[in-house]
Amino acid sequence: MKNYLLVLLLIAKVSAQDPCVLGTVYVSEGHTSGDPEDYIELYNSGDTDCSLEGFQLDDNESLSDFTFGEVIISSGGYWIGYEDQDSSFSSGLSSGGDIIVFADSEDNYLIVTLEPSQELDSVQLSQSFNENGEGCYTNPTPGAQNGECITLTADENINVPKYFTLHQNYPNPFNPITTLNYELSNSSHINMAIYDVLGNKVIQLVNSKQSPGFKSIQWDGTNSQGEPLSAGVYLYKIQAGDFVDTKKMILLK
Repeated sequence: MKNYLLVLLLIAKVSAQDPCVLGTVYVSEGHTSGDPEDYIELYNSGDTDCSLEGFQLDDNESLSDFTFGEVIISSGGYWIGYEDQDSSFSSGLSSGGDIIVFADSEDNYLIVTLEPSQELDSVQLSQSFNENGEGCYTNPTPGAQNGECITLTADENINVPKYFTLHQNYPNPFNPITTLNYELSNSSHINMAIYDVLGNKVIQLVNSKQSPGFKSIQWDGTNSQGEPLSAGVYLYKIQAGDFVDTKKMILLK
């Protein structure tokens, strides 16, 4: 009887996996159109298997699309979800550009930004990401090590925006993280900063030359010293050459 109980305890110990750690498991690839169709790939960079139970995937911060059940992702392994398949997400990823939101069971989340879909040599490219959410176009490799980054020429990059555009942040109001999206029609030195309602600059988000395309940056409601700011209305301003625009957003507490 003691041996039987010992066996049961060992089985329980082996079968009960610790929950995954957000960031150790992360979105490593996304595909928005073509063959294969929409898919999201997660990668476990940790040293142990872990459980995704309670984690969530969506293409917006509402996180209403897909919640994981009892799914184990092995150390160094992948989880692949195809749109509308059983036990997978259902919100399609837009070929014009989108986001993937990956959250743990405590509603902490990471966001990666998908640029518009691109095709090269009749292959619909995917977008691969590292643990910091930095991405690039690659050949599709679902369930395998990501391919080398592909740099598109100006002729190949047919989805360059026609105009400079600053979009409304999302979500708005927000607490504590929001995403700021903007579009660049040509290479330009970009300045983007956050101001309080008195016009005081609280943090510089971007101060660099950027190539044309669809851009995205997150702000976590802190100032340049990393200190959380109080609730209220804040302004975000972009300057790209002669283009200047400012929009309001609301930080909640």
